[in-house]
Amino acid sequence: MESISLLHVSDVITPGSTIILTGELERSILTELSSEALLALQYLVKNVSLAIWITNCGVLDGKYPEKSLASGFAKTLMTEQPSLRLSCFDVDPAETTYLRSATNILDHYYRLKAGADSDAEAYLAESNGIVYISRLIPDEVENIAFERIVNPPIETQLLTDGLELDFTRVGHVESFYFRPKETNFYRNGLMTNEVLLRPSMYSLNKKVCLTSQISGGCT
Repeated sequence: MESISLLHVSDVITPGSTIILTGELERSILTELSSEALLALQYLVKNVSLAIWITNCGVLDGKYPEKSLASGFAKTLMTEQPSLRLSCFDVDPAETTYLRSATNILDHYYRLKAGADSDAEAYLAESNGIVYISRLIPDEVENIAFERIVNPPIETQLLTDGLELDFTRVGHVESFYFRPKETNFYRNGLMTNEVLLRPSMYSLNKKVCLTSQISGGCT
């Protein structure tokens, strides 16, 4: 590997290269972006095939958020430049020698070079020598519970007394269902801020309505 100044990458880095960008260990590149640095970064995004962007912002504890912009841009950059694979690696800002961090970074680098094409390890952060991976893991239990709320399952049963017809969406006849009657309401009476309504006509759409009598349909 060769150490290259950010401002000279266009003279040395060839298309298809793989790089480890360490400039942000010295200063926040993106928040203090100069025109020269912008041109250099644009060149890298367009030409390199694999880049590991190193930061030391302590992302797990939110110590230096101004150095964490790269992780926010990573997905966008890869979407706009499909030939680029960008991985962000945050080293522990409390580390003094960086020897352990360098070992972890190189291990990640060689695994990516080996041909890993998944983006499961696009965001890594080191703390106290342990490397943490940011992944979205679906919560099947919560997803099932949410699905039952959004799309309640259809339950079939014999009609019995104590049920009344209702609609999940007013005006959509296909959304009807039967629910238990609210008997407590009649037993305890109305509250001072409540009004009892007994509708005799239900609108299906702007032109069609049904009355409570079978022969009373109107158009």
